[in-house]
Amino acid sequence: MVKTKKKDLTPEERLAEALVPEDEQPYVIPENWVWTQLPRVCEYIRAGGDKPKNFSETKTTANNIPVVANGINNDGIVGYTDVANEKKNTVTISGRGTIGFSVLRDYPYYPIVRLLVIAPNRATLPQFLKLAFDNFLEEGVGSSIPQLTVPMLKDKIIPLPPLPEQHRIVERIESLFEKLDRAKELVQTALDSFETRKAAILHKTFTGELTAKWREENGVGMESWEETTLEHHVSRLGDGIHGTPQYNDDGNYYFINGNNLSGFSIEIKPDTKRVNETEYLKHRKELNNSTVLVSINGTLGKTAFYDGEPVMLGKSACYFNVLSSLDKHFIRYYLETKEYIDYANLSATGSTIKNLSLKAMRNLPLQLPSLPEQQEIVRILDSLLEKEQRTHELCDIIEKIDMMKKAILALAFRGELGTNDPSEEKTVEFIEGDD
Repeated sequence: MVKTKKKDLTPEERLAEALVPEDEQPYVIPENWVWTQLPRVCEYIRAGGDKPKNFSETKTTANNIPVVANGINNDGIVGYTDVANEKKNTVTISGRGTIGFSVLRDYPYYPIVRLLVIAPNRATLPQFLKLAFDNFLEEGVGSSIPQLTVPMLKDKIIPLPPLPEQHRIVERIESLFEKLDRAKELVQTALDSFETRKAAILHKTFTGELTAKWREENGVGMESWEETTLEHHVSRLGDGIHGTPQYNDDGNYYFINGNNLSGFSIEIKPDTKRVNETEYLKHRKELNNSTVLVSINGTLGKTAFYDGEPVMLGKSACYFNVLSSLDKHFIRYYLETKEYIDYANLSATGSTIKNLSLKAMRNLPLQLPSLPEQQEIVRILDSLLEKEQRTHELCDIIEKIDMMKKAILALAFRGELGTNDPSEEKTVEFIEGDD
């Protein structure tokens, strides 16, 4: 049997080969759109190579071409060189680190360390292709895939509207995202302002300024504050299991780590894994209503109180049970201070992921007032920060804005933004392929 070469195929056969069969299409799109393989709307998909020999970390007259790597900081620009090997209006995708982070490069550049580069052909607007990646690719550190590669991208399929509709989609999304970004910026400014005010209040608290009047009224001075360490005011201090427990989808106990600690409470997330009672009993800790939990790995200082939740601790969740000399609300407030965060960062090991040892927690220095003054401090802080704490509701707004963006993108790539003109013909003339 003689194998038919692609160049011998008719235009109709070439087009059929480029399009996705109806029974393989993920969902229904408008009749004048097509599902096609990603390589059919690209001139090429390739990865960056080694760092150029002529490289400088800062931009100079000679070296003014950005060198771009995987990463989100500064849009991945790590330095400069003198010659570009990629043209403008191409899209880059981080295949490592923050996997899926995409940038439309409207300038010549030099990609390195396997950064993925996609050059759209005439069937696709660069801006539209960038939005497609934002919609279809998972983004974030710790993604469900260890890395993204060129073959993985070449296996992708995308819905392709006519070029005029691509223009309208890009314009509509850019307009909507601009408004959402502005709202997010205002919310973030409010949050930053809150954190600044809170930091100032906490500093006054733990230097004794906040309760100066109370001490005067009660006939005590700053000499009543004891210079001590945390280990002298807790009955137990430890962390969770260092190995991997036996997970059970039907288990009654949640396996939590430091990232499950949120303010005063333990946050059980949708993806929080479970263990059964046998596994829980094997590794359980003596947690009670005097227990304070604090993150000691990754994001340091996240805290929570234990309130009888059915949880099993992982190694990044440190716990300690306070004695009667230490008010748990007082110490939890202290764990939010700049002084504690500075101590934690200085004492922690690891450059990328910080890890605070149990020894460092035991040796945590404290300027500790008497228990009545601790309780007065908590009362004042609760009152001062009550209204300010509501500002944290803005965090939910930021999350909702991000969810709105995802929802808009999903609508756009289903043809449901209200911009499609059914009378426009399918964009098929450039996706037949010339290989």
